[in-house]
Amino acid sequence: MTNARPARKRYLLLSGDQPIEPDTQKEISRLVFETYPNLAKNRVIWYEGSLIVRTDQLRLAEMEQTLAVKVGDTKLMPRRVSGSISKLKREASR
Repeated sequence: MTNARPARKRYLLLSGDQPIEPDTQKEISRLVFETYPNLAKNRVIWYEGSLIVRTDQLRLAEMEQTLAVKVGDTKLMPRRVSGSISKLKREASR
């Protein structure tokens, strides 16, 4: 019998190619929750115009490809980021 390794938490940072307007933020949030209805709301946070999504290594690659879309005039650029939430906030500020 094999032991299933617990899923490790990973983060996906979604930033836009231009500043993201509040209406676009709502549309992006809606897109994420429609695409991933099982994703809990506490796993998604907006920080300084970037969206941080907490997931696991099993869904990270799929989410990265799926969420690389254009919403309105904004092209989303997903980046894999690991580490603590404070490290993610530093990345989002860049």
